[in-house]
Amino acid sequence: ITGKVDFHARAWGRKDAPRLDAEMHFREVALNGEAMGSLEAQAVTSGDTMRLTARADFVRGKLELDGTGGLGDQFPARLKLQLAHLDVDPLLEAFLKGRITGHSSANGAITVDGPLREPQRLAVAGNIDGFAAGVENIRLHNDGPLRFSVSHQLLQLDQFPLVSDTTRLAASGTVALSGTRLLNLQADGHVNLELLEAYDPRINSSGTLDFSLSAVGTLQRPVVQGQARVRNGALAYGNLPN
Repeated sequence: ITGKVDFHARAWGRKDAPRLDAEMHFREVALNGEAMGSLEAQAVTSGDTMRLTARADFVRGKLELDGTGGLGDQFPARLKLQLAHLDVDPLLEAFLKGRITGHSSANGAITVDGPLREPQRLAVAGNIDGFAAGVENIRLHNDGPLRFSVSHQLLQLDQFPLVSDTTRLAASGTVALSGTRLLNLQADGHVNLELLEAYDPRINSSGTLDFSLSAVGTLQRPVVQGQARVRNGALAYGNLPN
C-alpha cells in the first residue's frame, strides 16, 4: 500500500477518561501498484468507545465503513463495510496471481465483529449481491448473492453461484484457515465445450460438460471426487475427423 496522509487530532478530558477527535485524509492511495483514489476517515471517542467512519471515493467504486471499537485491551470492534462497484482487482490478484485478465468489481456488505488485537477470533460475514471479474479471459459474474462467513478460523461458503457465457458453477462448503487446513467443498455446474475454441482456433467443439465434484482432505493434499457427463458433444481438431 502506498499513498499520502494528512491528519488532524485533538485530545482533551481527564487522564482516566480521555477524549479524542481525529480526522485523516488519505491521498493518492495505491494497492499492489494499482491507483485507487482517496479516503476520508474520522474517529471520535466517548467514554471507552470509539466511533469510526470512513468514506472512500476511489477511481473505480466507493467504500463506506461505519462502526464502533472498544478501547480495552482487546479492542473489541463491530464494523460494517458497504461496497459500491468497488474495484477488487488488487485483492483477486493476491490469490490468483497473473490470472486476472479483466476488470473486477463488487457490490454488497461485509461485517466484522470481534477483538481487533486477535484477528483469529474475528467473525466476518459477507453478502455480495453484485460481482464481476475476468479470469483467464473468461468474464464471470454472480447468479444470485454470494454469501460467506468466517468464524473460529473456519471459512464457510453458504452460497457461491458464478456464471459466464459458457460456464455455470455453484460452490458451497468449508475451509479451515489454520492448523492442517481441512476442507470440505462441493461444486456442480456445466461448461459449454465451445470454450475449448478460445484456447486453440484449430479446435471445433460443441456440446456441454455437466459436472458434480467434492473435495475433502487438506488444502495441501485435497482428495477430489465426482462425476462428469458430456451431452451432445462433438470435437474436431484441424483437418482431423471427430
